[in-house]
Amino acid sequence: MRTLRPETAKSRAGETLNNCFTVRIARSLSELDNIQAFWKLWQNRLLADFDLYLNTLRNGPHCLRPHVMFLVRDECPVAMLPGTLEEYAMRVNLGILKVSVPKTRVLSFAYGGVLGDQSHESAELLVREIVSCLRNNEADLAILHNVNEDSELHRLALRIPGFLRRDHGTSTDVHYSMILPDKPELIYQGLSHKHRQAMRRTARKFASEYGESLQTTAYLAEGDVQQLIEEAEKVARKTYQRYLGVGFSPSEIITGRLLIAAKRNFLRAYILSVSSEPCAFVIGMIYEGVFHLEYVGYDPAFADYSPGTLLITKVMEQLCAERVKEYDFGFGTEQYKERFGNRKIHETRIHIFGTNIRGLTANILKTSGMILSAILRSLLERTKLFTKLKTIWRTRLKKRQLANPKSS
Repeated sequence: MRTLRPETAKSRAGETLNNCFTVRIARSLSELDNIQAFWKLWQNRLLADFDLYLNTLRNGPHCLRPHVMFLVRDECPVAMLPGTLEEYAMRVNLGILKVSVPKTRVLSFAYGGVLGDQSHESAELLVREIVSCLRNNEADLAILHNVNEDSELHRLALRIPGFLRRDHGTSTDVHYSMILPDKPELIYQGLSHKHRQAMRRTARKFASEYGESLQTTAYLAEGDVQQLIEEAEKVARKTYQRYLGVGFSPSEIITGRLLIAAKRNFLRAYILSVSSEPCAFVIGMIYEGVFHLEYVGYDPAFADYSPGTLLITKVMEQLCAERVKEYDFGFGTEQYKERFGNRKIHETRIHIFGTNIRGLTANILKTSGMILSAILRSLLERTKLFTKLKTIWRTRLKKRQLANPKSS
């Protein structure tokens, strides 16, 4: 495959596609070099960034190789769907039971979907190519991460695969963001009067009890990254996210992301400390005028002061001063995201299954698990137990920290 010129793609990417095109797949680093220029031309969101993709490919614990699909017309790419081939034990929750499908080969496609032309025609071709790869046993299943429900890719990924390949148990997630105002003081206008008053009381209480020992430190440069990781880890290892196996960790892939962001001047990380000891952190990246919240955490011992929320709002004020246009809260449905968010997108994680043994097994288990989880979650939300359980968990962690801080 010869190296292609991005200038041609600019003029062609917005045209209506016809039948004179082909689908190609880059399955090696050398093939990625041929489309790198087009990728960088089209990348318009953080999780589709070429350098961050390479970091995932090199440091992701389950990545085997690239699997980047792109549409070509007259030897010029017009659309692209970045992905990787991964292998891991797929775990499914069946009520209180956890079942895994060992050594599952998965085509994992990046958040946000198609780069370049996003028409019905290009989405249809890419979905059909995914099905073709599964038919050829390149993988046992494919996952399209957090696809916008209003996109053509979402509609076609649920319609084109046959019954045995189709995802019968999708669930919708709400992705919150906040369009930042021109002035920092306007950040709080969307909150209820009761919530604004509660935040002011908590902030005053925190300041009155700890006073000048409270300090916020920014970490922006490449030389700051190691210290940032060390300070954030002091807090992260105490959080409930760590017990769930999610959130910040000093892993190679996260370290690589932070170094790339710092080198390219879009890292924004902040640590809130009490007497020089970190109690909360916010780590994010500014990309195309949008701040993307990557990781947030706080020490449960300070939960009464809401240090995480306090630091998030301080960061919002700083971003307003920098004229950043939007604050993307990332994945998850925590209460603070709903309170501050004034924009939301509905997204779906879509699976397409192979018809081999592992693919069919994964489909049956995943569908069964989704049905049981939906029933349980509905019950918890109707009885308001879901939020209470998270609060109980955090309270227990706080008590554990206070009882035995050294063991943490």
